[in-house]
Amino acid sequence: MANPTQFLLPEEQRFNGMNFTDFKLVFLPGVEGRGFAGYLNGTTPTPTRTAAGVAAQMAVAATAAGTNPNFLVPEPYTPVHSTNPFLEEFIMRSQWLKSTILNNIVNPRALGLKTDGTPKELWDSLVA
Repeated sequence: MANPTQFLLPEEQRFNGMNFTDFKLVFLPGVEGRGFAGYLNGTTPTPTRTAAGVAAQMAVAATAAGTNPNFLVPEPYTPVHSTNPFLEEFIMRSQWLKSTILNNIVNPRALGLKTDGTPKELWDSLVA
């Protein structure tokens, strides 16, 4: 996955504990436009399949077909908006989104947000 650049709002538009409606209005389109809506609303579940596992399956199939798997097996990946990413991608994208949410809040510690879960759990704790 290409690393998306951090999405940072201007200081005056970041969530400060009192401006959630305005913050949400400018924040959500930026996140959704980068393909992270499923991570934020929880519709992209934590996957079990790994890129390494799929690559190994492809190599076995190539070998069985009598071809050299080293030349035919690309590194698997999914687009950022995929609802079925590999586990490695899911972890990286989830951390990116959590970082993006936290970096767009003026003082996240003071709000008592749930930072040890999924992006959806973090967002839900912000909305509550």
